[in-house]
Order: sequence, then C-alpha cells, then structure tokens
Amino acid sequence: MKKTTLTILFASVMMLALIGCGTKKVEAASDPWEETTVAEEKVPDASETTSAKTEESQTVDSQTEAAETEAIGETPVALSDDSFAYNGKIISVKDDLQTILDNLGAGEGRPSDQEGVICYDIGTDAVSVFTKETDGKEELTQITVHDKTARTAKGVGVGSTEDEVRNAYGEPNDEVVEGAKLLTYEFEGYSILFAFNDNVAAISYFISK
Repeated sequence: MKKTTLTILFASVMMLALIGCGTKKVEAASDPWEETTVAEEKVPDASETTSAKTEESQTVDSQTEAAETEAIGETPVALSDDSFAYNGKIISVKDDLQTILDNLGAGEGRPSDQEGVICYDIGTDAVSVFTKETDGKEELTQITVHDKTARTAKGVGVGSTEDEVRNAYGEPNDEVVEGAKLLTYEFEGYSILFAFNDNVAAISYFISK
C-alpha cells in the first residue's frame, strides 16, 4: 500500500479511532446518605496499633505491586510486533477474528459511523475493534488501543512520549500532522500508527492487503 493511500486512510479513520465506537460510561456513585451502623470496639494499646499498621502497610504494598504488575499486562513471553499485551492476554492482529474477539472479551458488534464498518468496544473504550464484510465474510480491519495498561511488543503504551516511540521503533515510515501528530510504522501485512496529543493518545493496528 502506497504512502499516499495510507495517509488518506489514516486521516479518514483517526477521528473514529481516537474516540472509539462507544460513549464513555459513568459509574453510578454510592448513596452518600446510606445508613451505617458503628459498633463499639475495644481500643488497642499503642504497641498493638503500631504492629498492626506495619503489617497492614506491608500487605497493601505487596498487593499494590502485584496489581500494578498484572495491570500493565507483563508477560514472560516475548511478543512479536503484530501483538500487544492487554489485561493479561496477548492479542495478535494475525489471529483469526473470533480468537481476537474472544481474547478481548468483546460483546456484540454494532455499526460504526463509517458505512459498512462494524465496531466492537471493549471496556470503557479501552480497546476498539473494527471489521468490515468482504465477500460475505467479516474481516478485521483495525484495532485501536486507548487503555494505558496495554503494551506493544516494544513496551510502548498510551502515555508514552514521542521520544520513547522513536527509540523503540526507529524513524517512522510516514509522519503526518492532521490535527494530531501521527507516526506510522509499516510491517508485512499490517501497520502500527501512534496518534499523539502531546504523548501517545491512541495506538492503532491497521490490516493492509
């Protein structure tokens, strides 16, 4: 696929990619007037309190470290450039569509703002999968990642700086400024596009044929 075609394609889809295919969900707040019952408790002495706080602090630190490790999707398995780590799973754009959707935990797809394009939104616009029907078969066209915990094969994620992207991937095959800076890296059968709003705001994998 020529650069000119890629540039036109990216310019036409990036607005959709940046916002995902769903609206942001707002979690319901708990009722501030909910009735609570306070039980009378024995007040521990100072030594007991200090010991308990120390143990609690160590437990919290341990749990926090484990949660952070799980959140960024760290894996001992080396990833290929067509893959990214998300929510403890490895997602590859070279997998078949159903495998990708299953690994992401996607629900039913729905029509996007682009004619003929079906969109699957995972999480609160954490990951968006775009497909299109070709010769009666639904095929993957694009995956866009907004989730800050996801990581590409080279360790880049949403929030990474432009320098970090260039250090990891080298000079891009294409660089466009269309409202937001876009850096494109081409691989065999797909491309990776980094969209910036100061730092990386979205990462899109495009299928090329």
